[in-house]
Amino acid sequence: MGAVAADVVLTGHVVDDADFLSPAAEERITDRLDALEQATTDQVVVVTLETLHGASIEDVAHDLGNRWGLGREGVDNGVLLIVARDEGSIRLTAGTGLESILTDERTQAIVNEMGPKFDQNLPVDAIETAVTEIDRLLRSNPKRPIRAGKKAS
Repeated sequence: MGAVAADVVLTGHVVDDADFLSPAAEERITDRLDALEQATTDQVVVVTLETLHGASIEDVAHDLGNRWGLGREGVDNGVLLIVARDEGSIRLTAGTGLESILTDERTQAIVNEMGPKFDQNLPVDAIETAVTEIDRLLRSNPKRPIRAGKKAS
């Protein structure tokens, strides 16, 4: 595991180590992601970091995803959005159970929409825009992974 990932502790749907978010913004995002998880079982986590300390954002995403085990076992329906402040890097990854919904093209479009908002020093807008689009996409797909405890009909 990389040194960056080893220092990041999963405390909930939002891990704001870069202090981008006000308490009110963090609460709004957390509430939205809690509601999404209740409705779909998809687990989305937003992580902001001050720096990657020379690591690639892809490696940090991989390390955190593996260590935290996001999503339900056997369904792999976790989503990780990472923003690295000093490097200006953004990464959005989805577990294999959601790759048909959050395709590479869709995740790249979300990241591309976030970039200009960060350039305008609007990190809260950037993150909330991404969370809104992730929520919309995950809720809009009728082919959901089967919820725990329910049988397919």
